[in-house]
Amino acid sequence: MSPDSMNGTAGTSQFNEPLRGCPLSSLIWDASLLRNSEDYVAAYNTSTPVSSVDIFLSHAWSDSGWWKQAALLTCCSSAMPYKVMVTSSIVAAWLCWYISYDLYRLLVLLIGIFSFIGSTITLSLFKHRNTTVFLDKCCINQSDFAAKKRGISRLSDYLRVSNKLVVLWTPSYLDRLWCVYELAVFMRTHDKKDVIILNLRHVKLCLWLMVIKLLDIVSFYAFQAYFGRQFHPSGYGSWICIVTSILVGHQAFGCFEDWIIFSSKLNSFSVSDAKCTSPDDYTKLKDLITELYGSEDHFAARVRGLCLNSADEKPAPLWLLSRDSLRICSVAYTVYLLSLVVLLYRYSTFTKERQLQQRKYLP
Repeated sequence: MSPDSMNGTAGTSQFNEPLRGCPLSSLIWDASLLRNSEDYVAAYNTSTPVSSVDIFLSHAWSDSGWWKQAALLTCCSSAMPYKVMVTSSIVAAWLCWYISYDLYRLLVLLIGIFSFIGSTITLSLFKHRNTTVFLDKCCINQSDFAAKKRGISRLSDYLRVSNKLVVLWTPSYLDRLWCVYELAVFMRTHDKKDVIILNLRHVKLCLWLMVIKLLDIVSFYAFQAYFGRQFHPSGYGSWICIVTSILVGHQAFGCFEDWIIFSSKLNSFSVSDAKCTSPDDYTKLKDLITELYGSEDHFAARVRGLCLNSADEKPAPLWLLSRDSLRICSVAYTVYLLSLVVLLYRYSTFTKERQLQQRKYLP
């Protein structure tokens, strides 16, 4: 958040105006709400008065709105879309096994992929239609300067009544004093487990892997159908492995590099390193953090213990092997394998039935 100015008593509730929250489903559906801080009126109309907030969304407007939307969608989804994909793929393969082999493979693959994407969006919108979120653009009247100042002065109230703090993290997150202030106020009244950090680069890596694997399989089908018997899978496989390794390796390296930066910034975090566009706000925010924790060093120690502890520090981020990540990355290959398994089963069953019929009519 980057307000023009800040009320001198920020963090205290001086007004009887109700707090506001917008549905999480609105943020999932409309990427423009996260893309930039403009279009104030339409965004503010998505929020309604609330007594508590499920999620306080902490982020930077300079980051990509599309990837922030994708991060929220993947974070809020469950295993159900994956189950829908598996079920729809098996049903499609069972019903379409008799058509031409090339069309069968492509049809089952597309049905499986689109059922996963469609169910992910649909189920998330339905599940989180009543989940309330604080997003400054939606919950603070940005078009009225006086109302904006009052809304900013109640940030601490929003943070205290929020159940979770979701951080859409990028390497520059801890460099922004407003983001640090939000973290400070929330951690003062909540447990460490209530802070959820979503690495946007990791979300990008997972979706990138899913798309690359899908393109691998589709291009394999296309080349095989076009060249027929002249197609050599081994030669194609070698080239596709090289290209995939380069593309995926680049994203994976960037993702791991972000983790190194994340760990380094947490270990060396200091409030003094954070920046703010307004010198007046900079002084006030630092004073408020000191007032909350007694000293900047005490708060910095809390932040350093947020995700990394000396006793359980890990050399790599655990979310690289999380269930959500593996589900997203394996979507294309799961559909591909299911189509083969069902086809082999139906074909073997059909062959056995024909053999039995032939034996029945033998003299």
